[in-house]
Amino acid sequence: MTLTGADFEAYFDGLHGQAPFPWQTGLVERIFATGQWPAVIDLPTASGKTACLDIAVFLLAATGTGPRRMFFVVDRRVVVNEAFQRMKRVAKALLEPANPVVAEVASRLQELAGGGDADPLDVYELRGGIYRDQSWVRSPLQPTVITSTVDQVGSRLLFRGYGVSEYSRPIHAALTANDSLILLDEAHCSTAFAQTLDRVKRFRGWAQEDLGSAFVTVEMTATPSKSSPPDDVFRLTDKDRQHPVLRQRLFSAKPTTLESVTTKGNDMGPLVKRLAEQAVTFAKEPHLKAVAVMVNRIATARATAEVLRKSGEKVDLLIGRMRSLDRDDLLARLEPLHSGKRTAETPRQFVVSTQCLEVGADLDFDALVTECASVDALMQRFGRLDRLGRLQGQARGCVLTPSSRVEGKEPDPIYGEALNATWSWLQKSGGEEKQLDFGILSGDRPVQTVAEQAAALQDASTLRRDGKNAVVLLPTHLDVLVQTCPAPAIEPDVALFLHGTETGSPDVQVVWRADLPDSDEKLALQILTLCPPSSGEAMPVRLWDFKSWMDGKGASPNDADLEGIPEENEPARKGPRRPVQTIHTVIAWRGKDSKLIHYSGDVRPGDTLVIQASAPSASLLGHIPAEGQLAESVLDWGDRAAMSGKRRLSLRLNPQVMKQWPVQPSLDLSQLIAGFDTEGTDRRAQWELIRVALREFRQTVEEPQWFLALLDAALKTKATPALHPGGGLVVQRAMPKERPEEDGGEDEKSFGWTETLAAHTERVRQEAKRIAAAVIPGLTQTIEETARYHDLGKCDIRFQTLLRGGNRLAAEMSPVLLAKSRLTGFRSDDLPSGFRHEFLSLLFAEDTSSSFEKPELVLHLIASHHGRARPHAPVVIDAEPPDADAGFGAISREIRLARPAHHLASGVTRRFWRLTRHFGWWGLAYLECVFRLGDWAASERSGSE
Repeated sequence: MTLTGADFEAYFDGLHGQAPFPWQTGLVERIFATGQWPAVIDLPTASGKTACLDIAVFLLAATGTGPRRMFFVVDRRVVVNEAFQRMKRVAKALLEPANPVVAEVASRLQELAGGGDADPLDVYELRGGIYRDQSWVRSPLQPTVITSTVDQVGSRLLFRGYGVSEYSRPIHAALTANDSLILLDEAHCSTAFAQTLDRVKRFRGWAQEDLGSAFVTVEMTATPSKSSPPDDVFRLTDKDRQHPVLRQRLFSAKPTTLESVTTKGNDMGPLVKRLAEQAVTFAKEPHLKAVAVMVNRIATARATAEVLRKSGEKVDLLIGRMRSLDRDDLLARLEPLHSGKRTAETPRQFVVSTQCLEVGADLDFDALVTECASVDALMQRFGRLDRLGRLQGQARGCVLTPSSRVEGKEPDPIYGEALNATWSWLQKSGGEEKQLDFGILSGDRPVQTVAEQAAALQDASTLRRDGKNAVVLLPTHLDVLVQTCPAPAIEPDVALFLHGTETGSPDVQVVWRADLPDSDEKLALQILTLCPPSSGEAMPVRLWDFKSWMDGKGASPNDADLEGIPEENEPARKGPRRPVQTIHTVIAWRGKDSKLIHYSGDVRPGDTLVIQASAPSASLLGHIPAEGQLAESVLDWGDRAAMSGKRRLSLRLNPQVMKQWPVQPSLDLSQLIAGFDTEGTDRRAQWELIRVALREFRQTVEEPQWFLALLDAALKTKATPALHPGGGLVVQRAMPKERPEEDGGEDEKSFGWTETLAAHTERVRQEAKRIAAAVIPGLTQTIEETARYHDLGKCDIRFQTLLRGGNRLAAEMSPVLLAKSRLTGFRSDDLPSGFRHEFLSLLFAEDTSSSFEKPELVLHLIASHHGRARPHAPVVIDAEPPDADAGFGAISREIRLARPAHHLASGVTRRFWRLTRHFGWWGLAYLECVFRLGDWAASERSGSE
């Protein structure tokens, strides 16, 4: 079956049960005809922009050459959750095709992914970097949609991924910059990143040998950036304006009043009171049941929600600083407010939010009370008002502004001069009645909408919060950033290329755990290893706010919910290292490099920081809603997050954790659990008693569903639970189809199962060849040659002894060499500190390199296949290396002593720079990525068999 642009309508209908809008079909036809995406997609809110992801997926299947990784990026603390949820539904629909066209698309996507049991489409919401929870990078073939922020995507693109290990940064950079499409939403607020994307596109062309991998960027905004060619903007047509569904949305009026609230200085109390009063006034109208209040600062949002709550109203607070699971729960509760799901029975509901609701949540309100902002921000906020045009002019809006903000001499920290300019312009436009229409198009109405009036201005830039210009990315910057291991001591701050010179703080990810001890690093790490942190339980918190909290100053919630915006009273970036308050335990979770943090200066951007649930922090660092029947918030989501991420079952029967269960046990398990470790106890029998008690408890629990699923999975587990180091038990087992962790650059992937070196080498050769043939077919032979030599260094008898559990005699007598072993926990004192098998492999390859198709590339790929040698090999002092025999050749002790990889004369560094110039900064990283992911895939398949 041949797929053409004409098939898109059937595809879209099969996914969503409705026909696409004319612009969506037109965009598909345009790209089919030209082979290119437009530079800018200029569409008003509620016109279905996220369908660009549907289009990208269809084009990939139809042409087989479109970018396999599709990024939807928006500069908000809250990732575009609606886009993520939408594409999750698309991925599910592809698994259960509703018509032949959808089935054909799914089949082609699966074939592109490598066939077999691969899913047609993977979908990820890329949050902060949880250590080695980066399964979106596991294959360069897999068609994947990623929704994320400028910080997360931009830092990866520039080889400094926030929260990504130094060994994995080249992989993340390669997959972001090759075979990828970046849809930058609200691009006028992300000017700096848009400019950097243009520079990256330019510098990718500097490679002497082009790998032919696509890198496509598209700005989606109603205000194209100056760098975009004006003749390459895609807009709505008359067909769209006449479409019955779109017409109702585009031409529906949204009458709005203006009001100034008298305030003094930074006291926003009068504003908070008036926001709540106006919201309640609107809600008294019978047709205005769903009321939104949107404000500019987190503190204002908190205070307004509290006022409404105290008055007896049902109110939900939504800000960017929320854990993903909490936000998902909240949006599920707000399901009746989603576009297209409103009914006459929808209850009266208030939602108070910050800028995080301007985009990303498909909620539909009857009335909107908003604090004044720049005109573009206001138009985004009013896009949440009567989104589908159901009320036909009966929706109501009100724009309030505190007098001290607009009368002050200093520019607003968030919106700059645009706030005052917008307020003055709105007052003039509203006339004596202070009445405006925030609809999209006026149609036959006599008064133009705010959007139309703004578009008619010769220069509307003074009314908009356009993003700051980026620091210009130069080749010298890239030469520093491309050095990932070891990284240079002095390097540029990538935030300057993402947000410009006036940047805000990057994020860290904060996780709460109830079972952490006080200041006992070894015990804390043992406990965390049982249930490692995962992204669903992590809250994004500004780095500077967390440091301030560590230093005992608290954390200020009085900032905007936008990325890259500095706060009014931002702490200095540098200063004395003050010890953290000793009453708190803070663990930086970095896998084997995890450690107890003693100084706030040791916290790094993107860090995952685990703190005690008992620490007074939740209300200071973010918003955690109350859960279910508990009056207080649940801070420890570790078990739930592990299961929801499909990583592993974890049920910690620890007293402190059980206190935070959403349903309190009706029976006391403490004596049964304590008896588990009593001397002479039959643990299997004791576990059966505990399981019977848990089963009785399960019969009394009716919700929430995730907790029921967790209990059911634990009760089905046959294995006897382990002791919890902090007291109690831990029930664990791997989840079906558990996604693999990424390679952290260490040798731990050499353990877990037994496999000979010959078998592993052949498996890697096959997997790497399969991947290379699909994405870099001209270099397939080079990748195969790399595979044959990449692990020969494991023949070192000391490493083989390690794989044999420390049995040197067994290693010497064995007729075969091992690459993997089930025996773990033994460390050989004979191996020098930092020993790397890949550099012994390099010596074997150097002796036969004349036979390789591309000798320098093969040698570099061997040296870098665990993330090192970019540009230097690590210094390892091996005073007494043994002769090494790989079975078909040997490397003598004398050669090993004479040619250590860390010597500058070894050629490791020179090769890196020559190849970087030849293939480009991202091209060489992509070649490394192809081979490394072939190695990962081979290990994954071996470990699962």
